[in-house]
Amino acid sequence: MCELIFVDSKDEKINKIILYSLLFTDSLNNEQGTGLFNANKIWKSNSPAYTIENLGEIINGNIKGPVMGHVRLASNKLLCDNEHCHPFEFENIVLAHNGKLSPRNNDIEVPKNRVDSEFFADNLDKYLSENLQKPFPENLAKFMEEWKGKFAFLIFNKVENKFYAVRGRTALLHYAKFKYHNTSGIIINTDGSDLLIAINLINNMSNLILPDFGKIELDEIKEFEKESIYEINGLEVVKVGEIKENQDVIKVTFEKWNENLSYVPPKDNDKTSEKIVNLILSLDMSLVEINNLAYTMFHKNLTEMNKEEFEKLIKLGEKLKAYISESKSAIWRKIRDIPGIYDKIEFPWMLNSVEKLK
Repeated sequence: MCELIFVDSKDEKINKIILYSLLFTDSLNNEQGTGLFNANKIWKSNSPAYTIENLGEIINGNIKGPVMGHVRLASNKLLCDNEHCHPFEFENIVLAHNGKLSPRNNDIEVPKNRVDSEFFADNLDKYLSENLQKPFPENLAKFMEEWKGKFAFLIFNKVENKFYAVRGRTALLHYAKFKYHNTSGIIINTDGSDLLIAINLINNMSNLILPDFGKIELDEIKEFEKESIYEINGLEVVKVGEIKENQDVIKVTFEKWNENLSYVPPKDNDKTSEKIVNLILSLDMSLVEINNLAYTMFHKNLTEMNKEEFEKLIKLGEKLKAYISESKSAIWRKIRDIPGIYDKIEFPWMLNSVEKLK
């Protein structure tokens, strides 16, 4: 997944330090690009943030006030130049995206020379130009009805001069307030654990190098509500609308899965098949469910994935294990064979609470 970043406080120095730490931490697993938007200025590079030797200098020269950041894990590895890094700017909006989107109309395809996020943002901008009399959250939710796939967005509305955070159903998005001396601020980051790591890194490094620097005190890290639109209003995030995430219905024939059950990737020296079996067992999911998980991430079936994508699927499985408990597992084993169970609960099953599973 890509990771989205937003930082704002009245202390520009601490904004820059937090931004750098988040970009560095988030880019370790997202290596196809780095981008910043601040004060009507966009800066991009197709290098991962942790390799950019003068990133601190770049941040110092570009950052003032609220800042949007993005580190990229490219879904299209052929389009990894600066032009195709986030954020993307158009007449009405600046947009950064985590996920993968495509039009619901199968007659419309994302051009091969464009990434899905930029194509989506371009079309959204045109839609907004035609509907400026309507509220932005209403326009965004309506426009999304014509698209499918995974999404979380950070959007700057140039007409309103406002930032928005948007979360669909399957993409993560977290936020936390913080205090530094007499300054309060807000941080948004895709992965909550990476947010905590970034702040811990700052605090520990300052203890070693600059003991008088002080400590960043982080409040509870919270998730944005699924399928919701939030306005970032100062240090508050205010829910201003709802938005639906549409996904493909994956239809699998018996013949295809009979073939897949015996599938072994060519030159399987890294024991990919064994890893998939271990994933099935550790997550208590069927092969079809694991395939659906792969499709949600990469819009590919297991038989179409490359080695790098398999490894990212395995890493996701490791993260999902943290959501499994004995009480959840006991309930899941009782209900898993109920027809249409995923019409009633979130996918995959371990992301639901015990109460939801009951």
